[in-house]
Amino acid sequence: MAHNTNRERKSWKDDTRWLYKNLDRQRCLGTIAPAGLEPCGEPVTSEEEATVLGTFCWTAEKTVRVPGGEPVFQNVPLPAALPRAPNLKAAAKIRTMPPHILAPLAQAITTMSPSHHLRNTDLVVSRNSLRKLFALCAGRNQDSFRIGLHLINDTLVMTKDDRFLWHPGVTRSEGVGLSFENRFAKPLAGREDDQSHHRILAYNLGDLRCVVQFEVDACYYPDAKPPDEAPEVPAADDGLAMADRLRQLSLGPAASPPTDRDATAAAASSQTTPRPIAPQSAMAELKTTNSRSKLREALPQLWFGRTPWFIQGFRSGDTVTKVEATSAAGRFAEWEQGNQETLRRVVSCIRELRETLRAAGPARRHCVLVYDKGAQGQQPGPRGVVRVFRSNVVRDPVPREMVEALWGSG
Repeated sequence: MAHNTNRERKSWKDDTRWLYKNLDRQRCLGTIAPAGLEPCGEPVTSEEEATVLGTFCWTAEKTVRVPGGEPVFQNVPLPAALPRAPNLKAAAKIRTMPPHILAPLAQAITTMSPSHHLRNTDLVVSRNSLRKLFALCAGRNQDSFRIGLHLINDTLVMTKDDRFLWHPGVTRSEGVGLSFENRFAKPLAGREDDQSHHRILAYNLGDLRCVVQFEVDACYYPDAKPPDEAPEVPAADDGLAMADRLRQLSLGPAASPPTDRDATAAAASSQTTPRPIAPQSAMAELKTTNSRSKLREALPQLWFGRTPWFIQGFRSGDTVTKVEATSAAGRFAEWEQGNQETLRRVVSCIRELRETLRAAGPARRHCVLVYDKGAQGQQPGPRGVVRVFRSNVVRDPVPREMVEALWGSG
């Protein structure tokens, strides 16, 4: 009789071995139940304007370009049929990761905000990680995940540590979602090869000073014309040294250093020309949908990225029949009021995580937060528990010289 392998073998979603890979499971440094935490005493709002510290994008060659240059939303004739973009998840090119995952963030800040330092920053994090903490603090069930935790001086640094290696320069969008972005967002002149655009903001969560990185789909200008008075980013002035740092962000195989001519060209094309920066008030998230519930679902993403515009492409099958731009910023105050207790728990959770790493001593150099969905309810205590483990593999998120530049050597 043939065996039913589907019944005998766990599905890949149920396999949790990846959650504990390279972790010292015998040494749990801390256990936190986010939904049961006492909310912090300070209000969490978006009233204070966020500061743009830097922008960057990846190129088709998997190198970083600073500053970034987000494409601009454009109207196209409707209906618009969208081809399905290929699923890139199996492509080998996405599985080579940069040695320092936050090097682009550090490069963007040191280039575009050279006077800004992180020594007094409480948290450096991606928007995606904040959304996961928010869901846990709200008591929502979600798939298993892990997040890298580091302590640089006294700054908690949280990094993506997903199951599948996925290069940050390759978009995760697929199907008609990616085609919608490509069709309705026009690249800037001379920036046609740019992809995966990111911004770094500084803002407060309660009394926590945060630096948040997130991906941007496009800029949106209601009058259909970008402003001419956008501020310019300063040109880099360190020539080959800047090119050397950019070369560290390339994902090609190790090779001999480039010639002076190559290095100079790299610096010129990526760093030395002042370029206008789009205002944060123009940032937009693009999504396709066949319902009007998308905005409500997207509000946490928009709020943590302070993204004021939400553009939906309503579709029938793979054809967009209507496009609607909504001012999401006008919903922020109501949303944060309705979720104030959860947002305050997020602040408490961040504090707990930092205290856990402070108490870990030498182990704090690289730890991992684990949320194991399958383990919830198997042990006494509350559900929605996350655990912090020491990692057996040290991965510095920021190159040492950039740590010294942003945090100082002391």
